[in-house]
Amino acid sequence: MQQAPTRREASQIILATVIGSTVLPFLKGCGSNVGGSSGGGRIEIIDNPEDVLGNSRVQEGIRVIENAGYYMNLSRSLNPPYLVGEYNLSGEKFYPQDYTISPGTFRWRNQTQDNHIETDYTQIGIQSGRNIYGEIIRGEGNLFTVYSRLKISQGGCGGISDFIIDGEQLGNGDINAVYLSTIIGVDAGCTASEDLVAGAIELSPIGYPKRISPEINNLYPFLNSFR
Repeated sequence: MQQAPTRREASQIILATVIGSTVLPFLKGCGSNVGGSSGGGRIEIIDNPEDVLGNSRVQEGIRVIENAGYYMNLSRSLNPPYLVGEYNLSGEKFYPQDYTISPGTFRWRNQTQDNHIETDYTQIGIQSGRNIYGEIIRGEGNLFTVYSRLKISQGGCGGISDFIIDGEQLGNGDINAVYLSTIIGVDAGCTASEDLVAGAIELSPIGYPKRISPEINNLYPFLNSFR
């Protein structure tokens, strides 16, 4: 049986064909109900991995990633690495088409002892996203999975996305990961041209690497106050 490539090997195999893609699904239209969602359904706050993994489109995205030669940890362990910090974002979106992701800034903050975390990211002039519907982190050692329900903003439109980022933190603080995202709601008047996307990203710390040892996890609240 042929061995699946590592994340780094697979990212070298994937050839980007179009420059300037968003990380999460591309939104278009003219939003008129910011903060709402299509169909008028209530958006639930997530509090465990199954809240995201129970989405059938998320399961489809996991299969897409695995078929592309990547392995996903999808961790449920409660000893993840400490990820709080600001990172430069780069990478490729390989589903539904190959694109180079536009550069941007990715931030994790407020990682807590009970394994909650907050994400926000900005791709300059294109798209931004932030956690307002709950977000949790799981992992062991240098491996982690972040399960999110994010609010996306782009060009006057808004959407809500189930989002998983699954990867490893290297010794220098860099992060190699795969991700998937599927839209679960959009503002009135908006549409999502892609309701499921998947790709591979690299996050490089801006400034001092933020990795710390598990032995000082009890300092999370103190450390977060300085981020």
